[in-house]
Amino acid sequence: MKPTHSRPDREANGERELSDQDSVTHRFGDLFEALPDASVIVDSSGKIVLANSQTRRLFGYEREELHGQPLGVLLP
Repeated sequence: MKPTHSRPDREANGERELSDQDSVTHRFGDLFEALPDASVIVDSSGKIVLANSQTRRLFGYEREELHGQPLGVLLP
């Protein structure tokens, strides 16, 4: 018997899973961007997966510059 629920991080018919960043952005993107504080999501190795606009504005980085960088780039 197939489960009646589906996982939102998978596309229909078993197609590719969304990347971690896509999943977070899809589920929480608006909320994450609306946070009044600089906020960063890192992976298990401490590399930046997502940074909100407050973080980018405060530290002077573009979105592409932070993705994949170690957290230490913001707090040396």
